[in-house]
Amino acid sequence: MAIQGDGRPLVSVLLPVYNAARFVRLSIESVLKQNYENTEIIVVDDGSTDSTAEIIKDLSNTDFRIKYMHKHNSGIVDALNLGLSASSGEFIARQDGDDISARGRLTKQVDYLLERPSCIAVSGAHFHIDEEGRFTGEKHYPNNRGSGDYTAYPAREPYLPHPFLMMRADILKKLKYRHTFHCEDSDLYWRAVPFGQLENMGDILGLYRIHTASISGASVVEGRIQAVYSQLAAISAARQDLMQPDLAFDPSLLKRCREAKSLEGMIGLFAGELPPHELFYLKAASALKLIELAGFRPYRLEEDDLRYVRNNVDPSVLRGKENRKNARKTIRGYYRRQGLPSLLKYFMGF
Repeated sequence: MAIQGDGRPLVSVLLPVYNAARFVRLSIESVLKQNYENTEIIVVDDGSTDSTAEIIKDLSNTDFRIKYMHKHNSGIVDALNLGLSASSGEFIARQDGDDISARGRLTKQVDYLLERPSCIAVSGAHFHIDEEGRFTGEKHYPNNRGSGDYTAYPAREPYLPHPFLMMRADILKKLKYRHTFHCEDSDLYWRAVPFGQLENMGDILGLYRIHTASISGASVVEGRIQAVYSQLAAISAARQDLMQPDLAFDPSLLKRCREAKSLEGMIGLFAGELPPHELFYLKAASALKLIELAGFRPYRLEEDDLRYVRNNVDPSVLRGKENRKNARKTIRGYYRRQGLPSLLKYFMGF
C-alpha cells in the first residue's frame, strides 16, 4: 500500500502544453482531483499563442500545487527536460495537456512502484476519446512489454503509454529526454531497460484524446520523421548493449528532415555516421515502420514512399523467418486497407 500521511512520497506531475486552451483546464483539474494529494503539478508552456497561459495562471491562483513555467517554443523535448529539472518528487508522472487522469491513477501507480522495487516505470490501460470528449468505443490494454526487440523489422519498441507514465525520478533525471522526434518516449524506454523493469498495469488510468492536432499524425512528412527516428532509437539501443559509441541526436536536424521531404532524403542525413549494416537496417525498418504508421494515421503514403519501400524492402533477404513473415504482412495489410490489391501485385511484386 502507499505510504500514508506526511510520509507519502511526493509525486511530480510533468505536464507540457502548447496551444492547449481548449483542453488544458479539464486536464489539470483531473490531477488536482486525484485522491493522492502529495503532488506538485509542473506545467511547462512551450510558447503558446492562445489563452493557455491565462487558464493555467487562473488555476494556479487557487491551488499552490501548480507550478507554471513558460519558455519560447522549441518543442516537447525541451519542455519536458525543463520541467524535469524543476521537479522535486520521488516519482515523476506524465500527462499531456489534452488527456485526463482517472481519479485513482496516481495512488495506484505509487502503490505499484512501492510494492515492486525492481520496477522503475509503470503505465497502463486507458479509454480513447475524441476532440469533443466523447468515447470512441476503444479501450487500450497495452501488452506488458518492457524490453523490446531491436532486431525486428521494424523494431518492436518497449511500450508504455507515455501520457500515463510514472517513473522513478532518479532514473528519469539521469536519462532525460533526447531529440528523437515523435518517439522521445520509446527512446527513453530503450535506454531505461538496463535499470529495471518497465511494466503496464491492467487498470484504466485515464482518457487519451485522439484528435487532428496531433503533430506526429499531422502529415506524411511527420510520419516519415517518426518512422526514421524510431528506428534510429532502436539502433542506439543496440549500440548501448554492445557498449559502442552512441548516436548523436542533433535538435537542428528536425528542420532539415522537414526540408528533405522524402524518406530517402531524411535517411540520407544520417548515412554518413552509420556503417553498412546499420544503414541497411535503417532503410528497411524505416520503410516498414512508415507503412505500419500509415495503417492507423490519417495520412496516405505518396508514390515516392511506395517506390522507396519497393527498392529497400526485400523480405527474402531479411534475417529471420519471423521478420520476413511480418514484412510481407505489413506491406500486404496496408495495400488491402487502401483498396489497392491490383497495385499491390503490380507495383510491389507481392
